[in-house]
Amino acid sequence: MMGFHETRAFFAIWGLFIFASSQLACIDYIKQDNNDYRWFLIPASGMYTLLHSTNKSYTHVMFSILTCSSVVLSIYRSDWFIRWYYNVLIHLMCWGVAAKRCDYESSKTHFPFFGVGSNIGYLLLSTTMYFDKKYGLMITDNTVLIISVLCGGLSIFIGGITQEYETDSDEGSKRPALKNSIIYFISGLVFIESYLCESTGNYSMPDGLSNAIYQVQFGKVGIALACSAVASFIFKSTDWRTTAIASPMFHLLLYAFDKSVNKYADVTRYGRTFISFLLFDPSKEMINARFSKTLRWKPIPDVLIRSFAMILGNYAYHESVIIPLLMVWCALIYFTDKQISKELETNCEERLHTVDLIQI
Repeated sequence: MMGFHETRAFFAIWGLFIFASSQLACIDYIKQDNNDYRWFLIPASGMYTLLHSTNKSYTHVMFSILTCSSVVLSIYRSDWFIRWYYNVLIHLMCWGVAAKRCDYESSKTHFPFFGVGSNIGYLLLSTTMYFDKKYGLMITDNTVLIISVLCGGLSIFIGGITQEYETDSDEGSKRPALKNSIIYFISGLVFIESYLCESTGNYSMPDGLSNAIYQVQFGKVGIALACSAVASFIFKSTDWRTTAIASPMFHLLLYAFDKSVNKYADVTRYGRTFISFLLFDPSKEMINARFSKTLRWKPIPDVLIRSFAMILGNYAYHESVIIPLLMVWCALIYFTDKQISKELETNCEERLHTVDLIQI
């Protein structure tokens, strides 16, 4: 059973994800339709990654830039800027705090809920808009903008408090430091998944599926939470390699389903992005939960590599690369698991050797 402190931390981080995704959903709803400058993702991500990784006060840099960007988004809501902000807010801040505060065992239970929490703002907003149209509540763009400002302020505030609550000193003594080899493997996994989701996925739920879900008593949010509970049980009952390989297997099944039944293409495109929230992000962050000092190097895979893969998936996609990429994805999972085991074993031996020296 979870203790009171652990329960409180879980709901704090879960609230962080919900407020952050709610802000993004509101901004995305009233964004400026401008895709001409999407390539700006690359230089913006590169500059931020360099600034973050080379600055000793990287957490202060992150929260300062997020605060300034949140203010800018109330005026300038171009597509590329929203995508960059999403990567920094969700993948860097929210998941960085979650990986720092949760150990590996608790991550199996908590991370599927956090994964769905990173998308639940979109489900809440679409449900609100559905009732607005049905009952004539007249929610205006200005109302949505005000909600986005409030949610953004709350997410950054909660993230700052949660981040500073526990220092890395105790964490570092229990977990081995993140090595370059692990960063390379994580970057490879992020690149393939982001490329496939950008080129073959869709972040918006299709109208047909959306209307069908509204007929269910618990609606979108209830179904999402039910999926979280099922994923949490699966994560807790299996090892990391099994949960990680579920993502490429689902991508393969959806690809085969697309080839045989083309009329549900919109549903399968949304299914790929939902798999990303529910399975891929939690399994990837379970790696970070086993190491310390992850937040310093997290921008490399989660901001820079992810942005590059999104641009490549948007402008340079061909169907023939799907099966080879899925095969490479599975191979990366196997070698990542082997490398993690090797790093943990080496760290255990070093700790035992240190204890022996102290006793002598």
